[in-house]
Amino acid sequence: MLLGRIHLIKKEYEKAINEGKRYVTLNPNYDMGYTQLARTMLYSGQFDESITLMKKALRLNPKFPPMLLTVLVRSYLQSERYEEVIEVANQMAEHARNGNLPSWVPLLAFAIAHQGLGREEEARAYMAEALKKNPKLSLESSKKRSLFKDPAHLQRRLNAARKAGMPDKAPRSVQ
Repeated sequence: MLLGRIHLIKKEYEKAINEGKRYVTLNPNYDMGYTQLARTMLYSGQFDESITLMKKALRLNPKFPPMLLTVLVRSYLQSERYEEVIEVANQMAEHARNGNLPSWVPLLAFAIAHQGLGREEEARAYMAEALKKNPKLSLESSKKRSLFKDPAHLQRRLNAARKAGMPDKAPRSVQ
């Protein structure tokens, strides 16, 4: 599993996918193996496969670490399945209220989903709230951390975030 993650970070997608498939074959009941493979599929552009793998991981472990729901949210976002994004973001918001997830994480998902649904006012309100919680959020930082194989996938995400009100750069005072 670690080798697959290393390959993903190095943007060696085929190697990462092969290691992930090998890992889940060797250990078919370990939720984190499916999560890592789902993450690889997400960044490789195989969004439906990522969603399927994440759903399996969630079935295997109902007490799943909440931060890993971001893999499912991002896969839904890239698939433009905004209603499902909102459903998962609601779960994430509950985890945030319980202190198990940073509060800006579901707010960002809500912002981008509402933007995708054409609800610009709501999108901007969610983004403003997310930026209050995490003023370091910016298009620049998102771009630096991106693992997307296809630049168009990253660009689609950045465009939605920009329209929702994410700044190009974080204010100097918080960088």
